[in-house]
Amino acid sequence: MDIQDWRDMMPYVIYHAPVVSRDAYGKPSAYGTETSYKAYIQYTTKRVASIVTGQDVLSTEQVWIDGVIENLNADDKITFQDGSTPMLVSWDVVSDEHGAHHMRLYFGRT
Repeated sequence: MDIQDWRDMMPYVIYHAPVVSRDAYGKPSAYGTETSYKAYIQYTTKRVASIVTGQDVLSTEQVWIDGVIENLNADDKITFQDGSTPMLVSWDVVSDEHGAHHMRLYFGRT
């Protein structure tokens, strides 16, 4: 399968906005400019280790994105096309002999 065939399987778009400031309690208070990524979203339940706590959590959505989000933080805002902003619980960076080329993001709902 060539890369364009793989990208054709990504009918969705997600938006990433990094945290740029925090309040006195350490909670995000402002986000930077959004960047869009082509995505494939799978709605299944999967147990993953939380990036924040290291504990097992249930992910209800897994998202493959075309590209790599540099310096991704669990508090960054990820927005789906429907306007929802599920909680980011974990992620994997996928690479090959040419380097990192896409990510799989795991989301849970609160």
